Amino acid sequence: MGTQEAIAYGVPMIGIPLFADQFTNVDKYVAKNIAIRLDIQTITEERMDAALNAILRNPLYRETARNLSRQFLDRPLNAIDTATYWIEYVIKYGEDSLRSPAMDMFWWQLSLVDVIGFLLLCAITVIAITIFVIRLTLKMINDNYNSSLHLKKTS
Repeated sequence: MGTQEAIAYGVPMIGIPLFADQFTNVDKYVAKNIAIRLDIQTITEERMDAALNAILRNPLYRETARNLSRQFLDRPLNAIDTATYWIEYVIKYGEDSLRSPAMDMFWWQLSLVDVIGFLLLCAITVIAITIFVIRLTLKMINDNYNSSLHLKKTS
């Protein structure tokens, strides 16, 4: 909850990712100008001091974090009311009302492998037909040229 709390209160962060999705999350926060990333392998006292000074003294980080906080907190219902609404919704309409159709799909359908395969087959068919037409045209031109040469030799 640390990053969510920091965003809610408009506080810029210093991120030191260690594993899993932390690297991606910190990179996203850096791109939004609400965080500075430090690498655990190369962290030094000087780099930490520079990061702290940048976060504390550069108004860009504070303003961007405050703007993101305003967006985050601008909701029609507070968290308790939202949770209550969705719990009552599931009770009223059943658990399947929020079930994603993706749960009933095979991995290859979810990844659109079947669609990619179909489009690839269409592309290969178009290329094969194009090659066939070009070869047929070249053969007709070649046959016409050879017959005209044969007529010139015989006359």
